[in-house]
Amino acid sequence: MRNGDREAGERRKFTRVAASAVLEIMQIDRADPELASDRYTPAESLNLSVGGLLLTTDLELDIGALVKMKLRLSEISAFKPAKERDRSGEAPDLVAVGEVVRVRGAREIGFEVAVRFVAIHDGDVAALRRLVGER
Repeated sequence: MRNGDREAGERRKFTRVAASAVLEIMQIDRADPELASDRYTPAESLNLSVGGLLLTTDLELDIGALVKMKLRLSEISAFKPAKERDRSGEAPDLVAVGEVVRVRGAREIGFEVAVRFVAIHDGDVAALRRLVGER
């Protein structure tokens, strides 16, 4: 479905695709984005778009929080062209900063977190567009 083909009531700006992959997230300080903990927390993506992703994690995050994310692109087949793969033959990690826009769940069961990308490399945006079939 392209952006112009959305049904009435559909609020999504970008096409999403199911993408179950391991990623790591770290909350960063909004006042000083360079200031971050040095520990990443494991998470798993549920879906992905050019504009952001939905993930599950045990890390409790507030709406508006900034997170740095490393997504293992090698787990999403054909994500990057061969020329963009590293020496091991795997696609490099996508590293982006995002803002938490929705949180569901509880500490006991884990959290489903929607994140909007706010800083991402142009090459990764292009790769995401190819993955989800957007122009």
